[in-house]
Amino acid sequence: MMDGFSKNIRKFSRKFFFLVVIFAIFCGISGAGVKYMFSDTAIRTGDYLFIKVISLQNKNGNIDSNFDYAGFWRSSANIDKFISSVSKEDFDFTKIDSAWNRKSRSQQIDWIRNYIMVSSFRGNVYEIGFKFDGNITPDTVYMNSHLGILCDQLVKQSEKALKEAMTEVSFQTISTSDIYPSVVPVDRRKAAIKYGILGFVVGIIAAEIMVALTVLRRKNSA
Repeated sequence: MMDGFSKNIRKFSRKFFFLVVIFAIFCGISGAGVKYMFSDTAIRTGDYLFIKVISLQNKNGNIDSNFDYAGFWRSSANIDKFISSVSKEDFDFTKIDSAWNRKSRSQQIDWIRNYIMVSSFRGNVYEIGFKFDGNITPDTVYMNSHLGILCDQLVKQSEKALKEAMTEVSFQTISTSDIYPSVVPVDRRKAAIKYGILGFVVGIIAAEIMVALTVLRRKNSA
């Protein structure tokens, strides 16, 4: 009984051999195309880190050590003014968050606050800047050329906001650090070929299963 069923499958497969092959080729091309279009062009490890180390200067005397400078710079009011001060030419936030323009202002403030780094070294020395995951965007060229501008704007706004509260205080930049993720290019063509072969094999198997089901259905209806 099984021999007869197997014979019918082989017979049906031979009869529609070209359709099976065309279906498998279609699956292979689809798999290769999807992989090529949607696979990343590089593997990125590490983070984007752009930081300025600053010293607070007071022309009238000592710095008030009781004031929460880090909290002040990370405050919603300061971040709101910072976002307003950044033009699209300076930095396009949609490069790192595709939903940026759909966020409310409070959501934008909370989102960007997660990436702002402010640390105190005691006394009057602080570091302020940004830390982004290396995979936050595939556009490494844009990040490399614009992240420094974003950090500069944050420092400028933070100094401006502090001077509004303490007119005698100013910033002096001690050092700047910029660290970028390491980038290893990916050969998308090789990956596409692998997925194309896999898609072809899966297409053959799927086509044979469809043939078997068709033969079985015909046998049951006979």
